[in-house]
Amino acid sequence: MNKPTATDHLGPFLVANILLPLLQSISVASRDSDVRVINVSRTAIDLVPSGHSFSLLEAWNNDSGGECSPLRFLHRYGHSKVANVLCTTELQRQLDQESSRILVAAVQPGVVATPRSEKSLG
Repeated sequence: MNKPTATDHLGPFLVANILLPLLQSISVASRDSDVRVINVSRTAIDLVPSGHSFSLLEAWNNDSGGECSPLRFLHRYGHSKVANVLCTTELQRQLDQESSRILVAAVQPGVVATPRSEKSLG
């Protein structure tokens, strides 16, 4: 698994799934509770190559550019953010089927100035 997917998607996915039983018990025990799972993402679809398929694991790792190229890094970063949005949507769908009161959302906070973003934006 590539590093952006492991750090940007798998980590938050695992934390949410580990905490989900606790969050469900809180939402049932306290009817006044406002239980939410918020995934911070970004408008990342523009980083994924057009015509890209998400049906196979290989598709997540086989992008243009060399192993360490900035283009490959951006594609993989885009994949990880798209994965966050897809999992957010699926988790909310599953919770709705269970009539859960937990809200799951993905939000895009806007551009955050970091040394990496400043370098890439010029």
